[in-house]
Amino acid sequence: RFIGERGRLDPKLQRLMAGIEARTAGLDRLNLTVAVNYGGRDEIVRAARKVAEAAAAGVLDPRHVTEAAFSDRLDTGGLPDPD
Repeated sequence: RFIGERGRLDPKLQRLMAGIEARTAGLDRLNLTVAVNYGGRDEIVRAARKVAEAAAAGVLDPRHVTEAAFSDRLDTGGLPDPD
């Protein structure tokens, strides 16, 4: 899995990354996460934006914004914590 801001990358590289992820999506023995064009603060801002958008759309009640709700919107959402 690739994490980071892909929108700033060359479209050809974005397609290559998406293809690799699609071909390996069913594999579950090992999780490899590659950070490309990644910054921790940028990831937090993007996750906060997703939370705000979900709240504005009525999908997420602001009173129910929890660590889990925020964590699910990080680049690593859905992945186990690293060892």
